[in-house]
Amino acid sequence: MRKSFRLASNVYFIATFATLGGMLFGFDISSISGVIGTPQYNEYFNYPDSTTQGGITASMPGGSLIGALASGILSDRISRKYTIQLGALVWCIGAILQCASINIGMLIVGRFIAGIAVGLTSSVVPVYQSEIAPKNVRGRIVSLQQWAITWGIMIRRAQLIIWLISTRVFHSIWL
Repeated sequence: MRKSFRLASNVYFIATFATLGGMLFGFDISSISGVIGTPQYNEYFNYPDSTTQGGITASMPGGSLIGALASGILSDRISRKYTIQLGALVWCIGAILQCASINIGMLIVGRFIAGIAVGLTSSVVPVYQSEIAPKNVRGRIVSLQQWAITWGIMIRRAQLIIWLISTRVFHSIWL
C-alpha cells in the first residue's frame, strides 16, 4: 500500500508556515531601533523629541497587549486558524500604514495596528501548533515559533550591521 503525501496535511509544513508570523514579529520589534538614529528618519519626522519617540516605539507593544488580550476570545469564536489568518491581514494593514506614513500620527497608528497582529499571532500560533502536532514532535513544533522570532531579530540586526559597515566604517576610512 502506497502512502500519499499531501503538503497541506504535513504538520512540519503547516507549523513552519505558521511561524512566518514569528519571523515578522522578530523583525518588527527590532526594526525601530535601527531606524530612529538615521538622519533620513529624523529629517522626515522633523526630529521627534524623546517623548514622541517613546510613543512611536511603545505603540507596537501597546498594540501587542490588545492583540494578546483579544486572542483567546477571538480564537475560541472563529478558530485558531482563522485568527492567525486575521492576524496576517491586520499585520499587512499595519505595515502598509507604516510604509505610507506621512506624519508621526500615521506611523504610530500603523505600528499599533501591526502590534495587534503581533499580539494575536504570538499568542495563538503556539496553541495552534500544539493542537495539530502529534505528541511525539509537539515540543519541536511549538519551539519553531520562538526560533522564528529569534531569526527575525537576527536578520534585522544583520541588516543594521551591514548598513553600519557600508556607510560608516568603510567610508570614513577612505576620507
